[in-house]
Amino acid sequence: MLKFCLRLQLIFIFIATSFFIVQKAHADPSTLTITGIEVQKITQNNLGAVSSIQTQPEDFVTISLFPVADFNFRNLYQNFPWGLLTLGAVPFDIPENNNGATSGHGVVETVILSTNPIKVKTVYLFLNSWDTWLPYDHLKLGEVSINFEDSTSQKTDLVIGENIREWRHGNDIYPTVNTVTSPDSTEVFTGNPSSLAGPAVLDMLKIEIDQSNLDKNVTSISVTDSLIEVIPNTPTDPNLFLAGLTLEKVTQQSLPVPYFSQKDPQWGSNEYDHGNTQDLWCGTTMSQCGCAVTSAAMILKYYGVDRNPDGLPTSPKTLNDWLKANNGYTFGNVRWPSIGAYSLRVNEIFGTQKIKFVNFGLGNDFATLNNELNNERPVILQENFLNNT
Repeated sequence: MLKFCLRLQLIFIFIATSFFIVQKAHADPSTLTITGIEVQKITQNNLGAVSSIQTQPEDFVTISLFPVADFNFRNLYQNFPWGLLTLGAVPFDIPENNNGATSGHGVVETVILSTNPIKVKTVYLFLNSWDTWLPYDHLKLGEVSINFEDSTSQKTDLVIGENIREWRHGNDIYPTVNTVTSPDSTEVFTGNPSSLAGPAVLDMLKIEIDQSNLDKNVTSISVTDSLIEVIPNTPTDPNLFLAGLTLEKVTQQSLPVPYFSQKDPQWGSNEYDHGNTQDLWCGTTMSQCGCAVTSAAMILKYYGVDRNPDGLPTSPKTLNDWLKANNGYTFGNVRWPSIGAYSLRVNEIFGTQKIKFVNFGLGNDFATLNNELNNERPVILQENFLNNT
């Protein structure tokens, strides 16, 4: 984003970090709800060669399932990874005890994560199934639903053998579905069960938010086990377990906008507009008044309008000179359509990109601002000051 003002002052757009605490929903005992305050970070681990203690990267929000967990996977796996750790290049917060939520036989169950509104790029879940008998291969076990503030949702089916599979691959009674075909499901830990035949695996499911949803705030994420049918000659219906959850936040990447300073010695002392003969509110020089025209020169260069009609490099100086000669100012204020006219004139001579001034936006119209930036269109922010303070 570009900004201009008489006196430079930082503008901050605050994106509130979402924190979580968990409580059990009273209305439906099969539903678990997570709502907002800070997650405690586990500072001990027992990972062996799996990983090491990590500081949570700013782009990720790790969510501890301790308050809603109904099972301790350290009793199921030997050397189950726990702590604030990185698996599959993604940070997770796995409590030492009570570190997972499981579904039961014969009932539809849902785990719901409610968040302070946050824009999310990718959701990562430690998800596996158990009692995943071979006849259930390619059946839908459940779904993950990512729910947005506008009441829309993005759903991902959990299909046995495609993106979810049995956690234990040494079942000595009934054969199980032990493989997946989706590249979004990745094995991140392999060990042995505590007492049964192995090996035992832990898989990470990656769900990318659709492009059309990146500008929406996520308000909740739910994981549902909906398969309750028992196929003849199988002992039970399959079930799933959730052992970890991490959100990767949307981060605004900087656009490669060329940088100019209005105070550059090459033009800082030059006359701005016709400041020597007008009583401009800002002063007389580019250094004093040239924030807007400097920002406009940066925009022009970004779009490849890299020279003026005379073939000189586009800069605050050459743009200021052209605007002065072509009625591009009104009492010290840039006439924004003149910036487009500059590009049109250069296009006629050199065939460079044409640009057009569209309109002014409201100061709190963050949806439009984010949309422009997400589409790689830099914008100029204006700061207004009262009493020159």
